[in-house]
Amino acid sequence: MPRYKYSAVSISGEQVSGEYASPDESGVIAMLKQGGFFPTKIAVKSSSEGLATKQRIKVKPLAGFCAQMASMLRAGVPIAKTLEILKSQTEDKPLRLILENVYTSIQRGSSLSEALQPYTDNFPAMFLNMVEAGETSGTLDSCLERAGASFNQTAKLNNKVKNAMIYPSVIFVVLVGLLIVVMVFVIPNFVGLYGSRGGDLPGPTKILMSMSDFIIRRWYVLAGGVAGLVLAIRGWLSTDAGRTAFDKFKFSMPIIKKLLIKIYAARFSRTLSSLSATGVSLPNALTVTARSVLNRFMEKELYKVVESINRGEELSGLLERMGLLPDMVVYLTRLGEESGTLDSLLDQAADFFDEETDSTLQALMAMLEPALIILMAVVVVPILIAVLMPMLGMYEMLMQ
Repeated sequence: MPRYKYSAVSISGEQVSGEYASPDESGVIAMLKQGGFFPTKIAVKSSSEGLATKQRIKVKPLAGFCAQMASMLRAGVPIAKTLEILKSQTEDKPLRLILENVYTSIQRGSSLSEALQPYTDNFPAMFLNMVEAGETSGTLDSCLERAGASFNQTAKLNNKVKNAMIYPSVIFVVLVGLLIVVMVFVIPNFVGLYGSRGGDLPGPTKILMSMSDFIIRRWYVLAGGVAGLVLAIRGWLSTDAGRTAFDKFKFSMPIIKKLLIKIYAARFSRTLSSLSATGVSLPNALTVTARSVLNRFMEKELYKVVESINRGEELSGLLERMGLLPDMVVYLTRLGEESGTLDSLLDQAADFFDEETDSTLQALMAMLEPALIILMAVVVVPILIAVLMPMLGMYEMLMQ
């Protein structure tokens, strides 16, 4: 069904604009007249604009939207006016396009949660559940404020992880580029030099020359093999079994395992804390939390926990048997169940593991720098030896 962009005005002079899905223009006109507006402009939305609404909303702009909307609602601004202001201010295009449609639905009498229903694939489940809980309890402003704070912390954590990956990524690219230059441009020059001198070459030098010759003459085989391997891995990871197996393997990776567990603990604690504080039932909160952890294996294990909770078992005991979260999370969960302060204690746990993640990342980066230097030496030194061995042999022959 095509989407139409429209502008309209009411008898009182109020102007509105937005988008609406309809088989033809008459449907858009009927919708506007029903709300007391008269169209001034109607145009079919281009396909490229439509694609933007299929994108997943990033955490950082969503955090800003939640915080701004919470502030305006607390100040007494009507929700329709709030959306009208925010949709024109947001710089994130996918979010802006969705807000225009949500604004239109609000004007037609829908609640915010109803207007967001067509966009369940665009927003995190946590956001949608907190909006629904806020409308039900009459505390939409505080729910959005809490959601914004949670998304803001998530964005900070994601940025820390991404920034930590920049240095090793640059070193890897430089190393690969160096190897290509040596194999394609440097080694062939030595081949001509050694060939003109005659004599038998050392084994490492012969191997290096053979590798260089293969890369130059059969580069498409190597490129095809690498591309095929990448596609095969991506295809395997796109399957449920492959993703689950890989995410389970992460819990056995040396060094990285401790960092990942802290990241998962922070995501789990913060999401469950935010949902519990807004009145979402524990089974529903855990279901949403399972998806927010971003580990398929852990997600499935948490679904088993949800099934057990529906049978009346306690969360802390189930988390302890699951064995994928730190003992501190289990202890605070048990304490929260006994005292009725699960949300606040898990919020403290999330802050703690955010700090732990930061310190662990810094420690890993301190270890990574010398490790990468050693890796470069392991790769480069054998090449230098293979290149210099014939030269040393020639020098010895001249000295005799």
